Amino acid sequence: MASRRKNSGGFSQGVLYGLIVSVVLFLGLSMAFPLVEPAPLASMDNPVQTAPQAFDVGPGNPDDSGVNMGGNTDSTPNISGGNNLSTEAPVEQPMVATQSAAVPDIGGGAGNNAIEVTPENIPEDPPTPVVVATRPDVTPTNESVPSLPDAASGEAFDVFSVPFTRNPDLPMLAIVFEDTLEASLQQLFNAGIPLTFAVPGTMQDPQVSRSFRETGFEVLTLLPENVPIDANLSETIAGYISNVPASIGVIDNNSTGIMVDGTATQILIETAAVNGMGTIAFAGAGDVNARNLARFYSKPFGSVHRIIDGIGENAAIKNALDRATLTAQTSGSAIVYARTRDVSIQALIEWLASPRAERVQIVPVSQIMRQ
Repeated sequence: MASRRKNSGGFSQGVLYGLIVSVVLFLGLSMAFPLVEPAPLASMDNPVQTAPQAFDVGPGNPDDSGVNMGGNTDSTPNISGGNNLSTEAPVEQPMVATQSAAVPDIGGGAGNNAIEVTPENIPEDPPTPVVVATRPDVTPTNESVPSLPDAASGEAFDVFSVPFTRNPDLPMLAIVFEDTLEASLQQLFNAGIPLTFAVPGTMQDPQVSRSFRETGFEVLTLLPENVPIDANLSETIAGYISNVPASIGVIDNNSTGIMVDGTATQILIETAAVNGMGTIAFAGAGDVNARNLARFYSKPFGSVHRIIDGIGENAAIKNALDRATLTAQTSGSAIVYARTRDVSIQALIEWLASPRAERVQIVPVSQIMRQ
């Protein structure tokens, strides 16, 4: 019995001692780490307000709300839903005074990264490229070519045709190049053959055609695509002719020419005749009717037998020249058509060195048009 009391008293003393130690520790920790009043929590009655911001990235409708997708990647995007959760006045935010950059905001967060524009940091506008139609590599090199008159004193075909000596023992092959301004013509000039150049009638620089002629080559006025066939067709063609001085004739467009129309063909040949010029058509595109009308007016005429660079491959172009040679040997003459592209020029230069080229005489197109 005495032992049970002794054990009970020891337990009570332990509990009391533990309480005393806990109180002492609590007081000590409270003095070392005083309590901080917590911030008030937001509630639906008093929500935390944030300044509404928009993700403005470009000019748009000021009435639109939501996210505007724009182009300034330097500013931090802010997404705004467009609706506030509370109807109470928003909490006033501290404002930081900044100096105005005096630059109009054109969207994309320009105000966040505004740059002050001064005469020193305004970039200069890049120079506007000037397209010069005159080829720098077309310069008079043939001293035997007489200077061109400012205006034809007779028939343009006779005045501007290149003097040429025919070899009656060889058939004639005329090569007409449409100048597309895609490649240098130096190799053609160095070849020393009498080529003919078709200059677009839409060309605004008359010196282009004169440069070709003064270099020793004949010139044709190339009609553009989709010439309107209307009551003003004659005036339209005359305008194209005036843009290409020193031209000996008008060549129809091989894509959408006007010679497929009988009335338009007659107007074209009559207009060319009034200007003392001949005409050239493409085989299978109204050339039969055009030839008959040209004979009626006693004006020079020619028909392109083959477009040699339709495929645009070197071997195919040389093969087309071989076929044109056979046509010339059979008919006495042939006219081929190509564009001033690197592949066309290179193929012609290589073909001129072949035995097949020796079977024909390369002539100015006027030689064939006189027949």
